[in-house]
Amino acid sequence: MPVPARQLDYLSTIHFMDTYADNIEILEENGTPVDYGFIRVVCSAYSPAQPGEADMWKMMQATYANFLLRPAILASEEIKNATQAFRSIYESKPSAGTRHLSKVP
Repeated sequence: MPVPARQLDYLSTIHFMDTYADNIEILEENGTPVDYGFIRVVCSAYSPAQPGEADMWKMMQATYANFLLRPAILASEEIKNATQAFRSIYESKPSAGTRHLSKVP
């Protein structure tokens, strides 16, 4: 589950996890065992130069511990632009500053 290193996103994810845990408890009480232990959190759109984001990254490491994938996904203009256009980065046209790589035979 991608979670940007920003306070609102962090708090929203904590609230989601609480709701998620409540629902799993209800399912288990009614005879439906659920194992969602495969779910992991990844810090996304991370800018280590931003002091607030660096602090949130530390908090995420402490909170999510073994459920946090490392390393964080760094912020990128390509990702930002693709997201705004509702596309993946693979569907977007490369920007002028992007290096073109040739395929190695």
